[in-house]
Amino acid sequence: MRSRSYLLCRIINLGDSISPDLKFTDVFSYGYMTSDNNYNGSITTNTKIDYASNKVELSYHKDGSPLYKCHIKGGDKPWRSNYMHAGFRQIPIANCKDILPLVIFQIRRPEIYRTKKLEQEAPNKKVYICNNDILFTEKQSLFAVIYVRNRNIPLTQVSTKDYYSDVLSELNNDIDLCIFICRHNYPAPKPYFDIGLKGWITPYACNSVSFCNQRALFDELTSKLNHNIFDRAFAIFMNILGDGKLFHLTEDRLLILDEIDVFFSKIVNPIIHKPYFARFVFELFGNNPQSFINQSSLEKQKTLMMVWNIILKERKERKWF
Repeated sequence: MRSRSYLLCRIINLGDSISPDLKFTDVFSYGYMTSDNNYNGSITTNTKIDYASNKVELSYHKDGSPLYKCHIKGGDKPWRSNYMHAGFRQIPIANCKDILPLVIFQIRRPEIYRTKKLEQEAPNKKVYICNNDILFTEKQSLFAVIYVRNRNIPLTQVSTKDYYSDVLSELNNDIDLCIFICRHNYPAPKPYFDIGLKGWITPYACNSVSFCNQRALFDELTSKLNHNIFDRAFAIFMNILGDGKLFHLTEDRLLILDEIDVFFSKIVNPIIHKPYFARFVFELFGNNPQSFINQSSLEKQKTLMMVWNIILKERKERKWF
């Protein structure tokens, strides 16, 4: 947000471009992890707690082994554990042929995150900032997944009021490290009767971070988002609008795109493709979209025709196409 910045995590590649070996560190404000792998964000007196920590480290090694590391509350030595069981392996990052989910963040209470001062980029360090003042607030609960995708899978780099999708970093010539964040409503912690206190207690809602069932999350992402961030036509359209970078698809821009759709419905065999025309329109009205939106429908179409004629007249001189 413009008012505050929160540190989600740091990601360090301990491997190389051939065999990435990722460590997720500086993961704060994550509370408890239970013995039955129950990450629903709340505990009761009957829950057996393996550890309680406000700082967790996760490592996804080059052989596909997912390992937790944290300090047990009251203990001196760090506690380590494989995600499932000793010797368990998932798909190595270098073997990713499509989409490979790595780590999920269930953010139930964003206000308890540690506030982070923004850092400058260093030669070996990239500071990536997710900006979206509508999606990210101190009260909005979120679901986030950091994943790897092979470049044969299209990806839409877009930010809306409901979700955020972008490339964090290139891992090698074939695969990227990506992030997806969306609004999510989690069930409220259920009150229970505490015999010792002789009263009803409402558990504390925690944020949680964990490795994931890769096949299940892959199926969920592709089934729900196939016509969104993984749709090839939509990805090409948005990536042209954003010139290969993240594109903020605001409500104002959606209204302008609606008018452009109407405009193109009347043109046969357009010499200018719609996304390039839309990008030019956004450049013209980017600083004051309301000056276009507040026009009548007829005036909007006349304005778009004027823009169309300007492009046709000046395209050769400016070498647009």
